Amino acid sequence: MSARPRPGGFFAPAWSTGFFWTALSLELFLIALLSRYGELSVHGHALRFVAIYSGAGAAYLLAIRGFGVIGKKHRPRIFWLGAIALRLAVFPMAAGDDMARYIWEGEVQLHGVNPYLNSPDAESLSSLRNENWRKINHAEWPAIYPPAAELLFAQMTRISSSPYFFKAVFVVADLLVCVLLLRLNTGPGRYRSVAWFAWNPLVVCAFAGAGHFDSLMLLAMTAAIFALHRAKPLQTGEPAWSWAIVAAVSLGLAIAIKAVPVFLLPAGVLALRGRSIVLVVSLAIPWLFTLPFGGWFVVNKSLAEFARVTRFNDSIWWFFELGAWPPSVKQTVNWCWFHGLPFAGLNPYYENSRANFLLALVVAGIVVVFRKDWRRAALWTLGAALLISPVLHPWYVTWILPLACWRRQFAWSVFALSVAFCLLVWEAGPFWGEWRMTPLLHLLVLAPPLLAWLFSFRLQEKTANV
Repeated sequence: MSARPRPGGFFAPAWSTGFFWTALSLELFLIALLSRYGELSVHGHALRFVAIYSGAGAAYLLAIRGFGVIGKKHRPRIFWLGAIALRLAVFPMAAGDDMARYIWEGEVQLHGVNPYLNSPDAESLSSLRNENWRKINHAEWPAIYPPAAELLFAQMTRISSSPYFFKAVFVVADLLVCVLLLRLNTGPGRYRSVAWFAWNPLVVCAFAGAGHFDSLMLLAMTAAIFALHRAKPLQTGEPAWSWAIVAAVSLGLAIAIKAVPVFLLPAGVLALRGRSIVLVVSLAIPWLFTLPFGGWFVVNKSLAEFARVTRFNDSIWWFFELGAWPPSVKQTVNWCWFHGLPFAGLNPYYENSRANFLLALVVAGIVVVFRKDWRRAALWTLGAALLISPVLHPWYVTWILPLACWRRQFAWSVFALSVAFCLLVWEAGPFWGEWRMTPLLHLLVLAPPLLAWLFSFRLQEKTANV
């Protein structure tokens, strides 16, 4: 007789109700305490933030483990109670410095200024400078966000320039992602499965705390995944045109808000097959949003230049730069870059061009391997985009969490906890420098999710052979 793995993988429920409430209450307390240390530029805040965040992450894992003991009829109320309470607890936290750019670029648009042609430190905009302007990071760069996001900033600023209003909008989008995930997940364990996303400290802090706008992209992207799932059910034949169109439009909006969902286009082709022609809409929508700002070339110039030079907390490239590699290996790799990248129209002197080239090859391989399973192709593609990217800010990990939650690949939720160790670089420490990742920090970020993935993989393999 074969046995199926328990829902939730290696954190299977084995606790009493009292232990569950203790764990969830502890996470809520630590998340509320975390809001006091959100300004990482203050001396000592980064270390305290990471320490408290790690404690909240441990409590979160224990709460998820214990959620299975809750009676089925009580699960919806407890799920939403936890999701809303956690967001309210961290809501007073000071928003990150990205928020200052959102508001600034929204305000200058209301004055008829094109943010893609005028950086915040442009002298022509000196009359518009205010206290918020002083908080902008990389003020020498023009707009670095896609056009739909910029238009949303303008409309939101028209209503209010308060960071708390912006955060409230981002939280509403975040909670709507939870609603869609509850529709995607089925069965009695769906609330526990979606709690991996809704109660995750990274999700809670990224949107309700730091105020990153990525939840708007996640809402559109999750809607696209939901529509693809409805368009191509597992047990039926041809995809439905109506759902295919909804998927294409939603994916186009997601790309227009933040570019990363463009990597889901190959998965969309696998899902829709002969009707994937509708995905032309997914490319047309972002292009249409560029028109108010002067067109594709104006918008792309700013975005491409910034993406070409930025690098932080990369997961792959630091490993190949370790001194332990023989010189012959490095020489061979460099020879491949300098002779291969020019054929793809990329500059081999830009390290980020190498990342883009490698990512394109990996995505092509993923599409071939998972050509009969678009769901796995989508998950692996987003995972590759995170791991190969030369930039991995902590909140970027939220991009894959809706898919990981749906596919029950919870090692990504562990990654969402360990990635916070990179925040220690806000000030120098005993084993790292200020804004300098060391091998130790890289290992603290990457080792926990890798071990979680290996452990869950071995457990599923073992239970499948019982």
